[in-house]
Amino acid sequence: MIIFLISCLPAIWVNNGMAQAEWDKYPENPVLDLGQSGAWDDHSISNPSVLFDGTEYKMWFTGFNGSMRIGYATSKDGVHWTKYSQNPVLDLGPEGSWDAQHVANPSVLFDGTEYKMWYTGLNMRMRIGYATSKDGIHWTKHPENPVLDVGAWETCPDSDIWSPSVLFLAGEYKMWFTGFDGRMKIGYATSKDGVHWVKYTAHPVLEPGTWGAWDDRGVWSPCVLFLAGEYKMWYSGWDGETVRIGYATSRDGIHWTKHPANPALDPGTTIMSVTPALSSTVADAGCGILAVHTVRSIRSGSLPKLPDPI
Repeated sequence: MIIFLISCLPAIWVNNGMAQAEWDKYPENPVLDLGQSGAWDDHSISNPSVLFDGTEYKMWFTGFNGSMRIGYATSKDGVHWTKYSQNPVLDLGPEGSWDAQHVANPSVLFDGTEYKMWYTGLNMRMRIGYATSKDGIHWTKHPENPVLDVGAWETCPDSDIWSPSVLFLAGEYKMWFTGFDGRMKIGYATSKDGVHWVKYTAHPVLEPGTWGAWDDRGVWSPCVLFLAGEYKMWYSGWDGETVRIGYATSRDGIHWTKHPANPALDPGTTIMSVTPALSSTVADAGCGILAVHTVRSIRSGSLPKLPDPI
């Protein structure tokens, strides 16, 4: 059975476009490992969302042992992590609810007083939910969940949607998510309160590459930051055999230009595929990138910081 090792970048400082398309994997990966046998995350851990509060890194991640749930860990350096002893911090909904089978793919923001999480929920269909917390540990799901229902854009009104990446800029929440209309593509939505969303339905905002390209079969799992007046996205791309990470930029969050040096992160000699995490929650210090290897499990690792922006 092929399962995966995942390495993540807890913080990014970038000074040019090429720097964001070239990466060095941390030599001591993975930095976050599986739980012990029988634990809620003993089969795999993935999809970290990382915040840095000035003194401590905080990570929310997906754990799997039959069902996906969301756990929490902290670190002083982004490399040595301590899992919260009472994980998971976000559990399944009650039987029959919209998120009764899985909760996964957290995207977390902190507004100074409250943590806000958008996440994928599954019960036959994938939708996006919302939860809040005062401490990042004890979460309350919103009573109007799911806050983003099925349907991605005009050509796929019944698509499941998953893997949110959320930013808050100029009084507005902005979300990029994955939808499917024969191939996986990336959609976009906006909200004034993080609960009531308006989808951009004209078309997906990031399409697969032309046939024969490294990402011609699908693009998904966006990770978006806003740095130096520009949106920057890292995303998964697939050519039918291997998944890699690509990089794109945009001035408005809708019209994107893929980097000519893509893919930004390629498999190594033992890697089967790579996929980005959803830690696009802090514009100046938070985006995760995952590198997936052929091992017995999914794990999270770390990549070194890049130079400070000029």
